[in-house]
Amino acid sequence: MASLGSAQIKGLSTADMVALTSSQVAALGSAQAGALSTAQLAAIETGDIKSLSTGGLRNLSSDQLDAFTSDQLRALSSSQINALTTAQVSTLGTADLNSLTNSQFANLSTAQVQALSSTQLGNLATDNLNALGTAQFAALSSSQFGALTTAQLGKLETADLRAVSTAALNALTSAQVAALASDAVGSLTTAQVASLGATQIDGLSTADMVALTSSQIGALTSAQVVSLFHRPAGRHRNGRHQVHRGRPR
Repeated sequence: MASLGSAQIKGLSTADMVALTSSQVAALGSAQAGALSTAQLAAIETGDIKSLSTGGLRNLSSDQLDAFTSDQLRALSSSQINALTTAQVSTLGTADLNSLTNSQFANLSTAQVQALSSTQLGNLATDNLNALGTAQFAALSSSQFGALTTAQLGKLETADLRAVSTAALNALTSAQVAALASDAVGSLTTAQVASLGATQIDGLSTADMVALTSSQIGALTSAQVVSLFHRPAGRHRNGRHQVHRGRPR
C-alpha cells in the first residue's frame, strides 16, 4: 500500500476499500489518506478505520471527515480523536459530534473544545456535554458558555459549573440562570457569586437563594442585594429539579 501513488489510490473501488485489512489501512500515508474520496473513506470497515494513522487522519478535509459514518466515528481511538486539528473539530456537524461516545468527548483537549462553535455546543446532546471535564468547562469562552440551551444548563454537573469562569457565567441570560438546578446554584464559588450581574441575579429563584451557603451570601455585594430586592414581580420561582450528578461513560 505504501508504494501506491495518489492516482493509484484514487483508482481503488469501494469494494477494494472494504477488502483492505487493518494493517493495509495502517500503511496508508498522510498523502494517500488525503487522496481518498468520500465514498472510499465511507467504505472502510469500522474495525479497520481505527488503524488509520493520526497523520492520515489530520490530513483529511472537512468533506472527507463528514463522509465518515456514525459507526466509523465511534470506532476512532482516543489518540485519533486527539489528533484532529482544531480546524477539523470546528467543522464537524451536529450529527457527527453527537455520534461520538462520551469517552471520546472526555478525551477532547481544551484546545479542541475551544474550537467548537456556539452552534456546535448548543446542539450537543446533554450526555456528551456532561462527559466534558472541569478543565474543559474552564476553557469555554463567554460566547461558548452563553450558547448553551436551558435544557443543557439544567443538566450541568455541579463540579463543571464551579469550573466555569466568572466571565462565562456572566454571559448567561436570566432565563438561562433560571434553568440551573438550585443545588447547582448552591455549589457556585464565592467568586462566581460575587461576579453575578443584575441579569443573572434576576434569574435566581427563592429556592436558589435558600440553597446559598452563608459564605455565598456573605460574598454578595451591596449592588447585588439591591438587585435582589428590586426584581420584577413573579421572579420568585420555587420548585426546581435536582442537577444530574453522574457522568455517563
